Parts: sequence; structure tokens; C-alpha cells
Amino acid sequence: MHEERLTSEDSPATHGAWEGAAYAAVSRYEGRRKRVLLTGATGFLGGAFLAHARAHDDLEWVLPARGASDADARERVARRLSRFLGEAEVARVLARAQVVCADLMTRDGLARLPLEGVTHVVHLAANTSFIAKKGVWEMNYEGTRALAERLRDAPALERFVYVGTAMICGGRPSETVVEDSYPDADAEHLVPYTASKAAAEAMLRQDFPELPLVVVRPSIVIGHSTLGCAPSGSIFWVVRALERVRLLSGAACAGLDVVPADYVALALDHLTFSRSLRHRTYHISAGRESATSIRETAARIAAARVEPLEDFTIIASADVKKHKHRIVEAFGATNGRRVQMALGLYLRFCELNVCFDNARLRAEGLPPAPKLLDYLDVCLAASAHLSIAEQADDEI
Repeated sequence: MHEERLTSEDSPATHGAWEGAAYAAVSRYEGRRKRVLLTGATGFLGGAFLAHARAHDDLEWVLPARGASDADARERVARRLSRFLGEAEVARVLARAQVVCADLMTRDGLARLPLEGVTHVVHLAANTSFIAKKGVWEMNYEGTRALAERLRDAPALERFVYVGTAMICGGRPSETVVEDSYPDADAEHLVPYTASKAAAEAMLRQDFPELPLVVVRPSIVIGHSTLGCAPSGSIFWVVRALERVRLLSGAACAGLDVVPADYVALALDHLTFSRSLRHRTYHISAGRESATSIRETAARIAAARVEPLEDFTIIASADVKKHKHRIVEAFGATNGRRVQMALGLYLRFCELNVCFDNARLRAEGLPPAPKLLDYLDVCLAASAHLSIAEQADDEI
């Protein structure tokens, strides 16, 4: 159905490899407004992307969201978008949006999607928890498959952007990961989330070759370079929790591939609307040039608290349970067990010391990502009035 939107060099009929020499969105709808279906608009990255892409005057939005009615769903989108924008700007965005009350995990919800005239789809909706097990596969794999099936009925579709995760590399990656190395059926995943995202990506390539698919894989997303953690404390709570209990990863000299949500939004904007892309898979990552040192981050936080870094105990992820008393003392018996489990998982990711090659993204003209240290103070300031448990609610 959509083969005419691939260049002849990149046609599935002429290339056995999924990556081709070029990928162009050749539109039969030149001059018309773009109509963009965005899933996950109420999420952290969805809100950041919507807030950034509002600068385009030629976009109309279709925003599915759960709710009791279309009006209720619209209010939910507005409330979540207000984390990034003022009231007037939220109203301006929603004036060009059709908010549809639809649960995409149900057949009826998918059937409600108005696909006529939709030119671009950005699929951000996902269960992103590293901790959860229940519902992860259903949402991230089965939900993505159901959406792709539905998109076969989108006659105007020019680009389908699937947002995965760079962490599909599993627990034994090389120090620098390139896009074409994954998905890998032999990868040993640390959490169900990454396993489900890897499987969904492979499924889209294998079972839906007619869709104009572009895969983007953000690395670790922490905060926002100007708003700090005001929109979401996701993952930054881990940094705060380690500082609270005076623990530091034994991989302290390692670098973390961390990007802020607004940088992901900037890159996602380009990869969604650029007329021509050289590839069909991209990391949105810090790479070596913007990697964040764990030790430097800990030192900056310690300095902000006027406490010496030497007070930290250096541990491995397997040793977290040995410090249960510290964690329970800091977070109480109710939250202590969950925090302990979560810290063990996150420290395992720290120990990978992996960076995701960003040469493809940089070749598209994107600037380097801000380093976490560049906006760490903003994150700390935005978190001052929130407890660590409140920030962690979405994940544990």
C-alpha cells in the first residue's frame, strides 16, 4: 500500500537488508496540512514532543487518550501538557487537535481512531517501567501489533515512527552500541520492558514491511534541560535515592548515556518530519561526547548538599540488599523493599558502561545532547519540594 513512499533504492523489493541506502517520505499530498496521530500524548516524552512540535503551523493532531468521554480525555491531555506549557499555549495546541477518547488496548478504542488523512504516526504509548511485569508485554508488543494492523487502513500515511529504546541491547553489550546490532534474539534482557520493546521492533519489521516505518531509540531520559524534573521525576529519583542513602555505583568511573526529554523531542521532530532520511533506525543518545560521569554527578550533588563525596559507600548492584537497613531507614518499611529492588536494577544498567552511537543522528544535523551535569542544578531545584517516593511513583 505504501511502497510509493520509499525511494527505489530503499524498496523492500530491492534490498534484503532492512537498512537501505536512503529513505525518503515522498508525499502524494504535497501542499496539504500534515495530520499527525500521536499516541502517548499524556506521557513524559509525548508531552515534550507535542510542546516542541507546536512550532509547526501546518500540523493537525489526532490525540487518543483514555477518559470517560471525549471532553474528559481532552481535559486529561490539557492537564498533562500544562507540565510543559502555559495555559494559553496549551489552548493553542488543542485548538488544532482532535482528542479522541480511546483506549488503544481495546478493539473498540482502535476502531475509534480517525485515520482518514493521517499522514504521520508517532507511537510513543508504552509501559516504560523497569519494575513492572504485569501488562508490559500486552501494551508494548500486543498493543503495537494491533496499532500496526489498524494503520494498514491509513491511505495517506507517509511515515510511521515507532519509539523504542536503546536499552534493547540487553545485559552484555559492547561498550559502543550501533543501531544495526539490534534487535538481537540472543540478547539477555535485564527487564521485561526492554524485551517487549525489542520484540515489538522486530515484529514490525518482519510482519509489516509495507508500512513506512522509522525506528527511533532514545537512551536514558532524565529530566528537561530548562524545566528540570518539574514535568517528570522519572529516573532522576534514582539519583536522589542513592544520594539519600549515601551509596554509589562501583562503576563510578563509567559514563551514563543520558539525554533530556526536550532533546528527544527535538530529534523526534526532525526524524518525523524531515523530507528525507538516510536511515530507518536512529539512536537519540548522548554518545561519547555528552556522556555523564557517575562520579562527577555524585560529587556535584554532594557539593550541593555540602557533604563530602567520601561519605558514599561504593557498591555493586548485587550488594544493594546488604544495605537494606539504610534504605528502610530512609524510605520506611512500605517503600523500602520496592526502592531496594529498583536500585538494584538501575545499578545493573549503570554497570554496563554502555554508550549508544549517535553518528547517524548527528549526520542529520542535530546538535550534541546537553550533558546531565549542564542541567543537574535545574533538576535538583525542581525536585526540592517533592519527596523521592513521590517522584518514584510512576515506576515503583
